[in-house]
Amino acid sequence: MENDYLLPSLIDLQDIFCSHQNPFAKMEKKTHISRQTTAIFQVIKDYADYFKLPQDSLSYQFIQDPMAHHYQLVRLGWYNGKRVHVVLFHLDLIHDKIWIQLDRTEEGIANWLVERGIEKSEIVLAYFSPAHRKHTEFAVA
Repeated sequence: MENDYLLPSLIDLQDIFCSHQNPFAKMEKKTHISRQTTAIFQVIKDYADYFKLPQDSLSYQFIQDPMAHHYQLVRLGWYNGKRVHVVLFHLDLIHDKIWIQLDRTEEGIANWLVERGIEKSEIVLAYFSPAHRKHTEFAVA
């Protein structure tokens, strides 16, 4: 059986090319997540840059868990002798969509994401109930 060493290779190729699964699905998913993550990073940077005042003693802190796809922007510091610690927005990547768990921005972080190429169908306004979400332009889940 001098050709036994070919058997695993042929079986692997059969699984890849003869199954109903797309062999490039994992790569496409990684590209999709990478595009969304890039947009999230850009929005966070742009938002912090846009609203940072030179005389401002408050700072922005970007909190991320890239393994679990959780992202937050926090505003913190001291203002008029009082401590400030506010989560401005919290975003998660869940099932190929950006879930906006919290949004304390006036403009709406979803709009910032759309301006950076994210489709409305890729954004879930998770702070609304599922019943309310179906009346928005964005994804329900």
